[in-house]
Amino acid sequence: MKKNQGITLIALVVTIIVLLILAGITLSLIGGSEGILGKTNHAVDENNVAMAKEQVELALSDYQAEFFEEKYVESSNNGTKKEYILDKLKGETYTQDYRVETSDDGFVEVYEKSENPRNLVVTGVVQEDGSIKWDAVGEILAKAELVTTEKDLEQVEIRVTAKMAGGKITAIEPSEGATVKPDENNKEGNQIFIVKENGEYSFKIVASNGQSTIVKIEISNILTNNDMLSEIAKIQENGPQEIKIVKKDNAGQKETKTYPIDAITHKGDLILDGVTQVEGAALSNKVYSFGDSSDCGTASTNASRTVVVKVDGNVTIESGVTMTSITSSYGGPKGMIVYCTGTLTNNGSITMTGRGAKAPGEDVYLFKNANGTYEYVPATGAGGGARVYSGSYNSPAGGRAGGAGTNRRTGGGASGAAVQSAYSGAGGTGTSYSGGTGGGAAWYSTAGAGSANGGAGGNAAARRYQSMFSDGCGGGAGNAGGSGAIGYRWRTL
Repeated sequence: MKKNQGITLIALVVTIIVLLILAGITLSLIGGSEGILGKTNHAVDENNVAMAKEQVELALSDYQAEFFEEKYVESSNNGTKKEYILDKLKGETYTQDYRVETSDDGFVEVYEKSENPRNLVVTGVVQEDGSIKWDAVGEILAKAELVTTEKDLEQVEIRVTAKMAGGKITAIEPSEGATVKPDENNKEGNQIFIVKENGEYSFKIVASNGQSTIVKIEISNILTNNDMLSEIAKIQENGPQEIKIVKKDNAGQKETKTYPIDAITHKGDLILDGVTQVEGAALSNKVYSFGDSSDCGTASTNASRTVVVKVDGNVTIESGVTMTSITSSYGGPKGMIVYCTGTLTNNGSITMTGRGAKAPGEDVYLFKNANGTYEYVPATGAGGGARVYSGSYNSPAGGRAGGAGTNRRTGGGASGAAVQSAYSGAGGTGTSYSGGTGGGAAWYSTAGAGSANGGAGGNAAARRYQSMFSDGCGGGAGNAGGSGAIGYRWRTL
């Protein structure tokens, strides 16, 4: 019997499978990211990136040469190399095959000259030495920097900028405590955040391809909850300056108090013996008066500063010697603080009598307790004495005392006396910087009240008649004191 020589169905199937496997192997070797074509494209991309970098760096070398010539030969340039390079690259510049876009903050993006499609080749950032730090396509380039660098602020702004060659920044996620500034300049890849506490802040940058990175920044120039004594401890220089205190109000919000001071610092022990002159004080009759006349008020201005005497060492006041502040006809400075890191030995006296300041009161936060409360001098002292009335010459009315100072409050001023159909002036309310002013006395008239804020005392008032007898009325105590008045009454025969 004659046999068929054809192939079987099984053999045919096996052959087809083998051919498909061989075809797959061939395609994988040719295509894909790791195939012949993929590697060829990758090599082309790498060559494109290398060419872009080379052309930009060639232009940079020319700019750097120009910088040195202008700065050191012609002396026509006082800027830094980075500033010079940024000025040359800002906006758009072109090399032979590429377009370079540079932002004000130093980000560099290099594109192919073809506008459509807009192919980003490589990114980088200009360094302080004028060079460019390059980043590969697909790598996120990000930074966080302070917008405001001043010290002692209640809040600061942080600018976070991110770019990515071959991709898009889709989000900047801040850490707790940082909030986006409600500003029209905020946009993807460039946002401003506001923070109100010192510490480290992290920002997560997310790209369209799912890649992410984190940038961090340390903030230390925000005012923290403090007090007068802790700030005085930091003082190193003499002269007028400011102390800023940050505390939380009753609603939990931060409030800032600013206290102008006149600092007088002494390194080492300070001995006041009544004979030796010391820096920052006038000596007369064994009385050391610290501060400057500009710290005190005038007829038209209030006292401006608190005198702070800071001694890094011991303070000794010998017997019969007085330590006080300077004063004027319009009162003293806004108080005096003696800060001593060693031991204060007082065999004489420290006094501020007669040195109340002509100035509005304010809470003066001396130091902070462990439980967060403050020991402070209240802005408002005790109230002044009420005015009095006298109906006849034979029934004079004495002035009324002002309120007593308690819990660091200053006392109120007394009212003046009155005689014969007269109203005296009321006493003024005390402030943190002065006791209350006194009211004027009155005779057959109405006297003036003591001024607010440690100002002038009330003027006396008296009605005048021609007569041989006179009655004097005194003005109230103040900065300056109130004027007196003389009245006349009929002589009784």
